[in-house]
Amino acid sequence: MDAAALIAKMEAQRSSWVDLGEGRRVRIVRPKVLEMPDLASGIRVEHAVRFATGWDGFTEATLLGAAHGSGDTLVPFDRAVWEAYIGDNVEEAKLVVDALAERVAEYLRRREETSKNSPPSSTS
Repeated sequence: MDAAALIAKMEAQRSSWVDLGEGRRVRIVRPKVLEMPDLASGIRVEHAVRFATGWDGFTEATLLGAAHGSGDTLVPFDRAVWEAYIGDNVEEAKLVVDALAERVAEYLRRREETSKNSPPSSTS
């Protein structure tokens, strides 16, 4: 397996989907441990943008409104478009921020449990 494939698999292990309702969802990736200090003051909308890596079910009508876009034309994920969309959709932004916070908390809980269950290291 080459480096790109390994990195993709590692990211996939940290990824999960957040249901936004109405057939839409966004994929987020849990921040790496070295990125977590950036979250110390809380997870905000900019983190929901930064750690989003994909979406499903977004159409032109989702993004532009039914009067201006086609409900049949699926739009591929683009982080700049996601940022523009989420900035005006507070309820969905909150869902993603909350999900990201939960994924980080879950990871930290598992990490703490693992360290508690590990045998003490020998220093002699």
